[in-house]
Amino acid sequence: MTREAYGTSHRPTWAVVVPAFNEAARIGDALASLAAQSEPAEEIVVVDDGSEDDLEGAVADDLGMVELVRQPNRGLAAARNTGTAQVSSDWVLYLDADDHLDPQALEALRDAAVRDPGLDLLELDALGYDESTGEVLYRHRERQPFDREDQRAAIVQRNLLLTGVSVRRERMNEIGGFDEGMRFCEDYECWMRLILAGSRAGSVDGCFLHRRHHGANMSSKRPEMISWRMEVIRRALARDDLDERERRLAMQSLQRNAHLLHMLQARARIHMWADELQSELTDRRGTMTLLRQRGPSARQRVLLSMGMVSPRLTGRVANRFRVAP
Repeated sequence: MTREAYGTSHRPTWAVVVPAFNEAARIGDALASLAAQSEPAEEIVVVDDGSEDDLEGAVADDLGMVELVRQPNRGLAAARNTGTAQVSSDWVLYLDADDHLDPQALEALRDAAVRDPGLDLLELDALGYDESTGEVLYRHRERQPFDREDQRAAIVQRNLLLTGVSVRRERMNEIGGFDEGMRFCEDYECWMRLILAGSRAGSVDGCFLHRRHHGANMSSKRPEMISWRMEVIRRALARDDLDERERRLAMQSLQRNAHLLHMLQARARIHMWADELQSELTDRRGTMTLLRQRGPSARQRVLLSMGMVSPRLTGRVANRFRVAP
């Protein structure tokens, strides 16, 4: 259905693509939330991206509702592209296997698409919560307000659409889908291409998505995420269709991200040095204990004392004279 065909009596069709890699323990909540929708999806595709757990067993009870597609492990972008190729609905919602929807989510998305037929992307607001405690950590739109006006300027600085994004399928096909060479930030890179090519994004009023935070989340790998975010911004700067202001904003964002990355890397080095220092202090305490004992020979006691000052020099001396420290 084209955007011109939308009317109050004609609702756009919706597919949901759920990429999954080793998510057998969590995907049940996502599928249960899809089964409980007030306006169900016309198509649901789970893409098993080379999982090593029993993902098939986890979705077995839902196979009447869900199409399961398997592929070798090729990454999130490829899994999303595989799922998109399987569906024919007007819109595609990309739902992470460890997230779940409120029962009115798809109804709210259809309402938004009918109200504004000129949209090509729609985002759901989300509550993020800690998997281990159930504690609500944030509401997405309170951390990043949605920019409805100058979306070109926004997208060259940051990912404008972060949670529960639906895309008009025909537009995804026109731009070639997600870039499968992107290890991280493949969504940001895709939304950037869409918006810079003229697509407009909208945000659904209300909070309809729940995002689970745990150690296996891709979003927990912050330095790598920032590096790939910088790659997306560099790609924007390589285009010839940015105006002077957009180019300046992109450069400023690139510099901010480079500064943040350097800070994170410096912090990681400090933690590493602290660990090494703690290990060295532990070793030196052990050396002092040995020196107080009668067991070591005079030569070994000299080497132990040297080791407290310069472990590397001690090792060379011990090897040179074949002395066991």
